[in-house]
Amino acid sequence: MIGRKRHADGSLVGLSNKNPKDDYSVYEVQLNDGSYSEYTAFWSSLTTVKHSMPIELAEYAIANKINDEPAFAWSVTRTFRRRNNIIKSTRIPKKLMKYGIKVPGSFEQAYAFDIENGKQLWTGAINKELRNVIVAFNLLEMTKNCQLDRN
Repeated sequence: MIGRKRHADGSLVGLSNKNPKDDYSVYEVQLNDGSYSEYTAFWSSLTTVKHSMPIELAEYAIANKINDEPAFAWSVTRTFRRRNNIIKSTRIPKKLMKYGIKVPGSFEQAYAFDIENGKQLWTGAINKELRNVIVAFNLLEMTKNCQLDRN
């Protein structure tokens, strides 16, 4: 840290205060690569950080070996469990089988299954479904207006 950042007239940037919550000082910092940057430190309550950035806070607690402290002990484990459950729920299984039948994930896969087994079961099911829903996709010419049935 080089020191407090100053305006062109020499006055300090930001407001200094003894209470860290009210200190808005801006500091000039020299980084390892020799470049300069400016940083502002701010204080926030632990509760606010737990709610706004729970995963980052849990990772910070583990990295600094404070995850056994009372403020973190229960939340770190819970946060990672919740994160892992969210990740698991978003995964798409590569092969999905139901009742011993391979269920396709796309039209291409359905047609490939039909070619593989030499039957037209998935193709027939897709065609039947399209016949039932095609009325919902009746495209009108650009000159015709859509009539709504309000009954």
